[in-house]
Amino acid sequence: SGSRVWMVVSVGTQTAFLLCGSLLAFMTRKTKNDINETNKIAILIYSNFICVLLRTILVLLVNTIDATMWNLSQSVILSVDVLASIIIYFVPKFMESENKNNNDVRHDSKGSPFRTRVGESHQQELSLDSRF
Repeated sequence: SGSRVWMVVSVGTQTAFLLCGSLLAFMTRKTKNDINETNKIAILIYSNFICVLLRTILVLLVNTIDATMWNLSQSVILSVDVLASIIIYFVPKFMESENKNNNDVRHDSKGSPFRTRVGESHQQELSLDSRF
């Protein structure tokens, strides 16, 4: 919508969500390490705050810049916000999962997968390969 009220409500809602996220990150900071995501949430809040700040500045400049430039700037800010959130939150999880899978499954000389315990020595792997 082209209404200024819509932009104020949109930025205000995002700000309210950021405040709620900050509160949740603060409250969960001392949970167990395997479920503690406070650091990731804090980084997400910082990146989202920067985007909300840029959107707020853009709302204040709506009458002083060209509509095309305003829409382009708004689109870039929202796109960067979404991409940064995905990269900050999901990419480390995918990398951690991939590393875990690589450590759990090994292949013998014929390419067949077999499971090993993490930390087995290279000598034990060689002795397993020689049986095939």
